[in-house]
Amino acid sequence: MSLTIAWNNIFKLFRKNSLIFLSCLFPSNLLLILLNNEVRSMVNVPIMEAFSKGNVPLLPLLEVTERPFDLLPLLASIWLLLNYAFGFPILLALDRPKSLKRALVKFAIKIPKLFVFTLAVGFLIYLGLLAVLVPGIMIALGFSLLIPTIMLENIPFRKIFVRTLELSQRKLRKLFILLSPWVLTYIFIPSLFSPILTTNSLLTLFSLSIVVTFTNSLLVSALASAYIMCTNNY
Repeated sequence: MSLTIAWNNIFKLFRKNSLIFLSCLFPSNLLLILLNNEVRSMVNVPIMEAFSKGNVPLLPLLEVTERPFDLLPLLASIWLLLNYAFGFPILLALDRPKSLKRALVKFAIKIPKLFVFTLAVGFLIYLGLLAVLVPGIMIALGFSLLIPTIMLENIPFRKIFVRTLELSQRKLRKLFILLSPWVLTYIFIPSLFSPILTTNSLLTLFSLSIVVTFTNSLLVSALASAYIMCTNNY
């Protein structure tokens, strides 16, 4: 599949599934924002200032708060919601389960794999970014198809990393061109709203949730299109 077709597929998938994405992603993104606010309220200000200056501690969880074990359930919930925000809509868009109940059951079965492997890859990316930035980007690119692979293929635990790398290495340059604009959009557009994150007014939270859902939907469409490009399926 050419890069042009893959780009067109992003917008085709977005248009075709926009209502599905909105209905399943808006509530989760709203909850993510609320949990994020709660985490921010528990984090020590001096450490947050250190983060903003690029002085990133190796084990931030143990240093950013005096109550790390109170923070753990919140972080686990955020991580689970992020997995849902990318895994569930990809399942709906490409696997097309016959009912919502069947889709939720399929997603629930995949949760252990999603949680473990996305956490492992997230830690590897973090270490790579600490190194010199480039290794982190290369790791992220190599495992960019991790979530679609887990959601759409029945692969045993021990073969998930191998299968994901096998798919991404086929068209690594095309993956970078296809995914990087939408990753940057997902990261930076919502970050423009960070000054108002502490404002818990209903209108603010609602507006930010819409923005995050929109960028989330575009990135999900890009991941789905990238998976199609690398597998020639669907």
